[in-house]
Amino acid sequence: MLENLEEILTRNKRPVIAVSYDYKGWILEKFAKHIKELNKEKYDFLLFSVHHLRKYPYYYKELFQHVDLILNMLPSILLDIKALTDKPIINTVHHWVDEQMMLPYIKNSQYIVTVSNEWRDKIINNFAFPQTKVMTIHCGIEDRFLHKHSPLYPKDKNLISLGFFAKNTSNENDRKGTRHLKKLVYYLRDNNKLQDFRIIISGVGWQSFIDEIHNFGANVIYAEFVPDEKMPSLYSSLDFYLMLSDIEGGPATVLESMASKTAVISNNIGIVKDLGIDGKNIILIDPANPKQIYEKIELHTNNSKLKNDIIQNAYNLVLNMTYQNVFRDYSKIFSTFLKNYKSGIVTALNLKKTQKFLYKQAPNVRRKK
Repeated sequence: MLENLEEILTRNKRPVIAVSYDYKGWILEKFAKHIKELNKEKYDFLLFSVHHLRKYPYYYKELFQHVDLILNMLPSILLDIKALTDKPIINTVHHWVDEQMMLPYIKNSQYIVTVSNEWRDKIINNFAFPQTKVMTIHCGIEDRFLHKHSPLYPKDKNLISLGFFAKNTSNENDRKGTRHLKKLVYYLRDNNKLQDFRIIISGVGWQSFIDEIHNFGANVIYAEFVPDEKMPSLYSSLDFYLMLSDIEGGPATVLESMASKTAVISNNIGIVKDLGIDGKNIILIDPANPKQIYEKIELHTNNSKLKNDIIQNAYNLVLNMTYQNVFRDYSKIFSTFLKNYKSGIVTALNLKKTQKFLYKQAPNVRRKK
């Protein structure tokens, strides 16, 4: 590994920022790519997978000698990075399940970026973290979500299509709310309403959950892995997108659904607390109350004007939430951390070859079953 790095050394005279993500094809890699794209005129970037770092730490100890700043997107990897370098690190917090687990992460952070004010406030209040050293930068959407797409699964006018999307690795302690969805299916079945619904679920590794609710009698379409380019069509297949999570970072799915002109039924957490107004741009519910969820679905199904107004207001909101808009604040943070950077300092990296090598080493989301 080290020989590979030594072979591709060359000269570079701009600040180099290394950005961590988890898997190719998941949202953190998407974040990393958009941050790079927005700042490419001023800085050079190296995007790396945390899984590769843990496998080959000595390679990264050498690599980090040639970067000026690290943007770390995963709490679990911070201490691994700090053991390899003393370069400044900006950390991000999307959510956490266990406060004790987060304590060393917060204590070892110089600066933190969160995706919602809910987490910013908790970081400040629960950990006495300086409020001047934590900033909220919301999730964003890609422009293509704002355009019309044909449904991936054509709608049936006789069925109400509900969507529930998640990843298997993001469901610690059932924080995505699968138990709430099961309760809703039970309620619909017990009240002779289940035959009126179609449920579309996307998420790698969810087959056992799909089998369980299918056995309840639910009409289920399991999309499993849906490529990014087909996600707008997936949202367009729905009448309502359900966000039943107990804990969330964004979620980005709420914004993507809004941009796809699909009504969102959501628990009031994460970015929803910052942007959602019940009855105006979103439909707020208690995820543990299936009767309430059904009644709100029925209300908005039978009142097309009310539903369409919510959809249009949500769409107008996210028009200004493309990555190009919401991620601009990263530039301010980078400038602050690199204000003492002196032009002309030589960094010995061939960035193009190094990045190509790092991408090749990163695991792909499709392999995570």
